[in-house]
Amino acid sequence: MSGLRAFLVEPGSFRRGIEQRTHVSGQAIADYDATSGSFIRAVTAVRPEPFPGDPARAADAIIANVRAAEPRHWLILGSDAYRRIGDKLARFHAEFDAGRELAASTDYPGSGPAVL
Repeated sequence: MSGLRAFLVEPGSFRRGIEQRTHVSGQAIADYDATSGSFIRAVTAVRPEPFPGDPARAADAIIANVRAAEPRHWLILGSDAYRRIGDKLARFHAEFDAGRELAASTDYPGSGPAVL
């Protein structure tokens, strides 16, 4: 064993200063609607807080995981990331459940009991 460990970090939105540097002024330019317009709409639509994450706390969580005797393999940092990932997993699980019969229907007839 090499002693190497890896883990996935999935951060939400953290306050890194962009929230103070992003200002809207004047009329929106239609040619930029797909880029900056999309960003501005996303930031203003997020509730309750568009940047709930504290970078210092995230760093502490990562360091604690690195030092842990039994580290987590997947770190979700920020309540907004947890919520969005949970929503996606729920949609994925619904799609997975909906495919149960189709999955079983592609087995050879009499190939044994389905494990579904």
